Amino acid sequence: MSSSKNTNPAFGNPINRSRFEGGSARRAQTKNDTPLITVVTVAFNCAKSIESTILSITGQSYQNIEYIVIDGGSQDGTLDVIRKYDHLIHRWISEQDNGIYNAMNKGIDLSTGEWIIFMNAGDMFDSNNTIDRISVGLNLKFAVVAGGVRYIYDESNSKVKHMKLKFAGYYMEVPHHQASFINNKLMKLHKYDESFRIRGDLNFMTTLYATGQNFLMVDEVICKVETHGVSAGLSKIHITEEIRAGSPIIKNYQLKCIAYHAMHVIPRLMIRRILPKRLEAKIRSMVKG
Repeated sequence: MSSSKNTNPAFGNPINRSRFEGGSARRAQTKNDTPLITVVTVAFNCAKSIESTILSITGQSYQNIEYIVIDGGSQDGTLDVIRKYDHLIHRWISEQDNGIYNAMNKGIDLSTGEWIIFMNAGDMFDSNNTIDRISVGLNLKFAVVAGGVRYIYDESNSKVKHMKLKFAGYYMEVPHHQASFINNKLMKLHKYDESFRIRGDLNFMTTLYATGQNFLMVDEVICKVETHGVSAGLSKIHITEEIRAGSPIIKNYQLKCIAYHAMHVIPRLMIRRILPKRLEAKIRSMVKG
């Protein structure tokens, strides 16, 4: 990256040849009984999608928000979009990282809120009053307060799913990080295991469960996400990391996990790949109707 000496915060302050930082938003004056909620966006080469995420967060009716953006040294114009909204972001950093969980941990280190949620580039809150609706139920006796996800397949097809909290049997199910408000003291205590590539969020949730923490699942839809991303789909690393996360708390989880994916997950994915997109969309609309 350029080593420009420009120190205008709107353009980011160069720290070294590969790191820039900025953020000039000021905290809003709010009532003392409203908790500070940190929202973190992790981004890398996503110039086409990050703007909608930024506007979704900064357009929230809830005022007591700390907004942090961690960029992995993008070269596609992402940094230009971040700089455009410097006045709405409290802190942003752009530098090379060692993977998504390394970037997320940087956001955790910078955060000062009582609660933290990750809304990464391309993801959005479901509405502009989502945090307002959820904030009334945030109680620090819970480690996680989580809701549903609206999956966006295309312009006319979407599906809402409320994840269950399941740590037994043949598979695990935990709320997505985009739909989870996490007690930040516990987030800072455990953070994400950076040796995971795509299932670090699952590992974090199993860690909370193993240490006896309480979860609150609510009926509200928290976020909307497109059906692609780092952890979308299925791969060998997806399965091996799920086994690694679940084995400490579920007996014989390796065999159970492999059997579940072989009998349930892989056949569904194969059918989806075979079906023409139009037919798949038509089936979804019929099921939805």
